[in-house]
Amino acid sequence: MNERVRALLRQYDRVLSHYTPDQVEDTTDGRNSLGHLRWMIAEMEEEADGWSDRKVNRWLGFIQGTLWQAGVVGIRKLRDQSRHLYD
Repeated sequence: MNERVRALLRQYDRVLSHYTPDQVEDTTDGRNSLGHLRWMIAEMEEEADGWSDRKVNRWLGFIQGTLWQAGVVGIRKLRDQSRHLYD
């Protein structure tokens, strides 16, 4: 995993750290969807150096899609953040 992706993940983790447990609970099934993103970010930090770029990108896309769906980060900002990850 390249350093730009790693820095973006740290940025997302910092954003998510400001939410309280009540704010991250998914009311449809009681699961903590934003909390799950924090787990995914930690897992990527530990394990992703051995992953293919395709797997890293799938996980990053899931994280970004959930951030957008939850209203945490807007789609334009997400696009701009990802634009130069592999330059």
